Order: sequence, then C-alpha cells, then structure tokens
Amino acid sequence: MAEVAPSAGGGGGGRNFLLIIGGLAAVLFIGLLALGAIIFLPPLFGGGEQTAALSTATPTRIVVLPTATRAPAATATLVVSNVPTPVLAPGERQVLIEVDDDKNVTLTTYEGGKTPMVQTGVWAEDSAQQQLTLTLTTLNGKPFKDTIVFKIESGQLVPISFNPALHGNLSNIQFKRTNTSSFNSPAPIFARGVGQSMPAAQATATPNPLTGDYGGAIPAPGPNEKLLTLTLSEDGMAALSGTETGKASTLQLGTWEANGNTVTVNFTEMDGTTLADTLVFELKGNQLVSTQLDANLHGEALILTRDPNSPVSTSAPAAGTYTQNLNAPGTATPIPITATPIMITATPPAGGGDQGNLPDTGLGEDLLLLLGGALLLIGIIVVARRMRSA
Repeated sequence: MAEVAPSAGGGGGGRNFLLIIGGLAAVLFIGLLALGAIIFLPPLFGGGEQTAALSTATPTRIVVLPTATRAPAATATLVVSNVPTPVLAPGERQVLIEVDDDKNVTLTTYEGGKTPMVQTGVWAEDSAQQQLTLTLTTLNGKPFKDTIVFKIESGQLVPISFNPALHGNLSNIQFKRTNTSSFNSPAPIFARGVGQSMPAAQATATPNPLTGDYGGAIPAPGPNEKLLTLTLSEDGMAALSGTETGKASTLQLGTWEANGNTVTVNFTEMDGTTLADTLVFELKGNQLVSTQLDANLHGEALILTRDPNSPVSTSAPAAGTYTQNLNAPGTATPIPITATPIMITATPPAGGGDQGNLPDTGLGEDLLLLLGGALLLIGIIVVARRMRSA
C-alpha cells in the first residue's frame, strides 16, 4: 500500500501566520514602549510643567499733602453780655478784657467750636511807661499764672508781651475800648447787650481812665498753616497749642524742667480734661528736637524753633516760645507703603489650547519622538520582510 506525503504548503502557511502575529505583537510592544517613553521620560531631559515668571511689586512711598481750607473772616461785632456765647467759625477767636476799678481783671477768649476760656487776676498801670500789666492767676477756675503787658495808646491796648500758646498771635492787634466817655476811639469791635445797664465806671467819669471793657479779634491761621506753639515759662509752667486753618485750636497745660540740654515737659491737662502726656526734647541751639513723644498725639517727630522775638533767660536758657508749622514744605510725614509680591502660576484653562497636540517641552521629548518613530518603522520593515520570505 503506497504512503501519501503531506502537502508541502501546509507547514509554510502555519509559519507565516505565526510570523505575522509575532510581528504585530512586536510592533504593538515597541509602540507601547515609545508611548511610555514620551509620557514618563520628558522630566529627565528638561521637560515639565511651564510656570509663569514671578511678579514682584515695587515699594512705593506716598506723601499725603495737606488740603488748604480758609476759615471765614472774623465778624465785626460781638455782643458779650446778656446774650448767648457768640457763634464763631472754627479757628476764629475774639477776646474781651474787663478792667474793673477795684484792680481786678477778667480776660475771656471766645473761639468757634470750643468753650470760652476765662482768666482772672489783677492789673497794674505804669504811667511813666504808659503800660498796663495783667497778672492772671486762674484759668477756667484752676490756678495758672499768665502775664500780659499792653502799651496804652489813645484808649487802646496794644499787646507787647504775651503767651502765644495761650492767646495766639497778638502782634499788632489793638484791643479797642467799648465806651467813649474818656477817649475818642474808633467804633468798638465788642458791644454790650441791649437792655444792660452800664457799670458805674463807664456810665460816669472815673478816677482811673483805664477802667472799662476792651475787645479785639485774633486772626485765624492762614492757608496751609498748622502751627504748634510751645511756651516754656521761667516759673516752670508749660503750654502747647495747635492751631489749624478752619479748625478749633487745642491747648495742653503742664510743667517743664531742664537737665543740661534735656528738656522734659509733663502735660496734665488738654482742653480742660485730664491728660498724661510727656515730651522729651534735646535743646540744640535755638531748636527743641523731640527724643520721646506720643506719636498718636504729635506724630513721629517734632522740631520746634525759638521765636526770634522770644528773649533768652539767663536763669533758664530753655525758657521761651518755640513754634513749628507742620504744613510747611518739607515737613509732611511720608507714609511708606510696600506691596507684597504675589506668586502666580499659569494654568491652562479647561478645554482650551490646541487639542490633541503633544506639548513642546524641550529637546528631550523631540529625541524620544524620533526614537519611537524609528523603532516603529523598523518593526514594520521586519514584519514585511518575514512575510515576503515566507
């Protein structure tokens, strides 16, 4: 019985099938390797997430300049008796001096936005010098020593010595007498209330022609003025006033003492209320430079300059009147403002950008893409040659 030989083409077909399957598996494996390399290896070659550069703000200094306002001019007439306290604009002040025949004197200062300041004491006349000296011993019912010297000029009183911290700038101010029984004076600034009887001293001739009432208006600070005035009296009393255009003034009272060039001022009262405030200055020539102060009350620093008209005392060299214009050019306190740097990272918006494109993250990714494409091409060539040889 003859044997039948197997077909020559059967084994070859099985090998071709295996080669095709193996080639496809190799291509798939190489493609997975290339994809893994693209995803996981870029950070090793300089690729990665892009971030925006940090933005650092530049520190800025802002100087707050004062705003100038102008107070209304002083009124021409003020009724001081049997009528309510006059209504004055903030910063406007008017004064009444009542000189009695019994040598007593009362000085009342009216100011817009504040309670009147009343001082009492005694007066004395120097006929030879034609001067009137007021020695005031109380202020709003509390002991406080103050002295004002006037020049007597045709029924008017012209201040020649006074405390600027208490009374403001009285230079060249004339206090006019309200009654004209003894002197022919210009029209008075102050007039008595209607229906009030005139005192005997003014209704009839008196032995002393000085007896009577005198009134005057004190000019308000000019534009862009915020004046501090510190008076250190030889008797150890201290007064600090602050006046500003369109605002009521402030007044601090206390005592002072000196230790070498160090001047310590202790204020115990401010505008009639109790206060505990200490200022320490260093006397440098004609200036007082603060070394200790309450910044909430006085700012960061004070530099007060002696008034040229303030005499220098031999017993107390620091005694005198010192002033500073806080609104003068160059004296405004700058406010430093520093911006905090903010770190910003750019994040692509959802759904935005070029969809489907591989990110360009550097040379490393380009090399990996070329390597993956070359491996894929080699795999296809190998599979094709195997299929042809089969």
